[in-house]
Amino acid sequence: MKNFLKYALCCIVSALSFISCETPDEGVATVELTAVDATSSSISFIINANGEKCAYMLYDGENISAQTILAEGTETKSGLVKITDLKEDTKYYVAAAASSGSNVAY
Repeated sequence: MKNFLKYALCCIVSALSFISCETPDEGVATVELTAVDATSSSISFIINANGEKCAYMLYDGENISAQTILAEGTETKSGLVKITDLKEDTKYYVAAAASSGSNVAY
């Protein structure tokens, strides 16, 4: 019986470690891109974003701002994105940004 109680307590403590009462700060924006696949005519990636708005865009590799991405990019939500019909032998860059209130991440 003692071993059972130790085991049950261990399981409960382990389960509680996955539960959090803490909520993210209001206005915090985060964004992360993870490459999935690239072919000669398509690319796919996962966007993991937190914020009121999220967008991505292809660009030429020059400096780009989060404001430009959010204003001119393709609005999306977190998840898998696949871009097709790309030109072969062309170098593409992708950037993403998220905003929440006045906080911006990219």
